[in-house]
Amino acid sequence: AGTATCHIQGGGNEVGAAAAALPVGAIPTFAVPSLVDLRQRLETGDVSDGAENAGLPPKGLDFLDAIFDDCAILTGSCSFYRLATFGGGLVAVGEPGERVLHLCCGDGGMTKLLASQGLSVVGVDTEVSSMLQRGLSAKTFLGPPLSSMSLAPSAGTQGFDAIVYYGKETPGQIEDLLLTDAAMDECWRVLKLGGRLCLEAEVLAAPLIDAMERRGFIITCQTPMDGGRLRLVARKPGMSDFKSMK
Repeated sequence: AGTATCHIQGGGNEVGAAAAALPVGAIPTFAVPSLVDLRQRLETGDVSDGAENAGLPPKGLDFLDAIFDDCAILTGSCSFYRLATFGGGLVAVGEPGERVLHLCCGDGGMTKLLASQGLSVVGVDTEVSSMLQRGLSAKTFLGPPLSSMSLAPSAGTQGFDAIVYYGKETPGQIEDLLLTDAAMDECWRVLKLGGRLCLEAEVLAAPLIDAMERRGFIITCQTPMDGGRLRLVARKPGMSDFKSMK
């Protein structure tokens, strides 16, 4: 009949002996007493129990899929790269993904999805206790608007390959956060050469793009979405851009 082994690797919810809160990114599961019952459930399509309960994957999965597919962010060769390095050789570690700043990370549901792609992710928000409870890397900032050195604790000396921002259903949030010269300066400062600012939010395209281009960002992708939302990727020029200007 053969045998199989399985390496189950934690995703950042396990913190000491304290019980972690139910993660927003958890996928509902169900139990069956036998394979016959499982087959019956699959045949009838009755596999969605609990899909509307807590644990439904967070909104924005299509946004993440889009930026990964467009290579706006380069993922790692294995999930949860940092944990994999301590896996005792049970998994092939390979190459890590890029270093990403998740701006306004909330409770960390989307942050964990980013980490699951092998990325080194730091979340920032005005309150990060849920992030820390889930074992994710997080720093606080004073809140909108971004200003000089707002992101210094999270950036350290390394800087980031990308900044990710996904606006929830809160009109005006991105304007308060990003639409100032000081905010754009701060994003520019923490991004490495060639770094990308990836966002989706309910916002007017013209003033946002104007603010980005005024700072020097190159708009590489802009996609209007339903409900007045905009998906956009802007890039900080890299060495190749500066060489081509000579």
